[in-house]
Amino acid sequence: MRHQEEKEVRVARINARQAIVVAVISALTGFGATLLGTGVLWRQPETNPMIIEPVAQKWLTVMEVGFLDTSFPGELEGVRAILEVNGRAISYPSRVLTAMPGVGMSNETFALETDSEYAVRAEVLAIGVGGGVSRYASQVVEVFQESQLPVEFTYYVYGISSTMSRAPTPSIWVRFRISENPE
Repeated sequence: MRHQEEKEVRVARINARQAIVVAVISALTGFGATLLGTGVLWRQPETNPMIIEPVAQKWLTVMEVGFLDTSFPGELEGVRAILEVNGRAISYPSRVLTAMPGVGMSNETFALETDSEYAVRAEVLAIGVGGGVSRYASQVVEVFQESQLPVEFTYYVYGISSTMSRAPTPSIWVRFRISENPE
């Protein structure tokens, strides 16, 4: 029985050279595990969060809204144009409720996301002095490819009656530009 116990309790004996090899392998394994665990081997170089890279943008400039004729019912207080560009509604004027239509309207520029094409639809609300609102809309969507830019366009909008019928001829126009520079 004693002989069997000796076999189970044997101690591994190694020489100095073997001890050095085991120590080197252990150190390298630990160093490698540390590099992997901290992400040093695959981490991307950090960027400075204070540096803002320029983003390519396009710009929509609304230049003017006007009536094709003077058939607006009653006295006009002002108009508000809503241009929908790639599903995003842009309201002009943006700093006041309405503006008087015509040549004296000020330009206003809005940032657009860069895209391969720009689908534009317009709607105009005309507000009378008494507070009545007339709606002018169009189902037509004008599509401009990015390769066509800059583009200046006059969009014609049709009146909508109280029965929600579209007028047979356009009543209002909206002139705008899509470009690579804010102007």
